[in-house]
Amino acid sequence: MALPEDATTVDEGTTREYSVVREHDGYEVINSILSENGLNILFKSDKFSKFIISYVDTALQPSPEPSVEPSPEPSVEPSAIPTPEQKNEDSKAVGSNPITSDDIVIWMIIFGITTIAYIIINKKDQKGKRAK
Repeated sequence: MALPEDATTVDEGTTREYSVVREHDGYEVINSILSENGLNILFKSDKFSKFIISYVDTALQPSPEPSVEPSPEPSVEPSAIPTPEQKNEDSKAVGSNPITSDDIVIWMIIFGITTIAYIIINKKDQKGKRAK
């Protein structure tokens, strides 16, 4: 739908937002978009109705230009840099480790050795029975 000529003229420093309202058993705002050239408003409707084009002008707020101030170089005092001895002292662990289920590996090794021993003994026993 073509916009009236006076509805497309916008003052400098102002932005305009258009809406389409359908009057059909009440009022409903319809989704719409403005054409690339800004002279038409596009929308879809599945009913024969009266349509109202409305707009709201909003003054643009000038964005303040960011001020960039140089930050001073950080000064590091020699006493603030830890020596290797201080690093080692700071990294020492205090306390004990929590009990975990890491001993499951030991039990699996014991089970594996026991199983291998059982198989070897069982094979020797079977060979001894066949020889008799």
